[in-house]
Amino acid sequence: MTKIMVVDDDPSLRALLTVWLRGRDCQVILAADGYQAVQLAVTERPDVILLDISMPAGGGFSVHDRLRDLSSVASVPIIYMSADQTAEPKALAAGAARFLAKPLRKDTLVRTVHQVYPPFAPSVE
Repeated sequence: MTKIMVVDDDPSLRALLTVWLRGRDCQVILAADGYQAVQLAVTERPDVILLDISMPAGGGFSVHDRLRDLSSVASVPIIYMSADQTAEPKALAAGAARFLAKPLRKDTLVRTVHQVYPPFAPSVE
């Protein structure tokens, strides 16, 4: 079972992504801010991290930097999410595996997760 961590301060987006991902037989780990994201990444060891750029207690870029300094999670692919599409070049330059523009689309999310983590099934029969 794929473990995906969703890091976003918007509770409705966390709930929506949980529904989308659990429907694909994923274990979903939720974090509401940067501090919680780092703590949970270390304890839960997700396969993929979906990371919002703008959040309290550490935005996406600072969270990414902290995770890369931790050997246990340094290689976990990070997919940045943001409504600010101009942030995409900075996200990719920072080492993001991919960038998703908000509002998210289910098919794009699923395809993108599969691209960075091929064991994740892009569809459930």
